[in-house]
Amino acid sequence: MSASQPHRLLPAALLASPEWQDACQKRDFTRIFQLVKLKAGIYPSRIAALCGMTPSRVGEIMAGRVVWPTSM
Repeated sequence: MSASQPHRLLPAALLASPEWQDACQKRDFTRIFQLVKLKAGIYPSRIAALCGMTPSRVGEIMAGRVVWPTSM
């Protein structure tokens, strides 16, 4: 059994960026996951673990092959 990775905070600059805020407002998880990878260095396998998803599902969302439901 592997030890879980320590939680990394998202950079304040990312959270304050108009690009991040726009993606969150639109619930654009494709862009949100891409920004987390690019700007925070958190890879799909870790995003998946933090979100309770499979890495393949996160990869599909990041590639735009799956649209995350916005009405919950």
